[in-house]
Amino acid sequence: MKEMQTEDKRVSGFIGLIYEKFKNQTECANALGWKKQKLNRIANGISKPDVDDVNNLAIVFGVPVSTITGFWQKQ
Repeated sequence: MKEMQTEDKRVSGFIGLIYEKFKNQTECANALGWKKQKLNRIANGISKPDVDDVNNLAIVFGVPVSTITGFWQKQ
């Protein structure tokens, strides 16, 4: 149960980052050059970004790579 709450917290943190910079996930996906479905799967914790995805996310959000990877690191 605690692991699920931690996962929910990480996912909500990533989604919060999306909405700090963009109006919606479609706008964010377009900025990344992704389909909305890909961003949605990552944002909802269904899949994890690969190394290239993490770098692209960091560039688009203007944050360090460690900020992005922090959303998927076990705590």
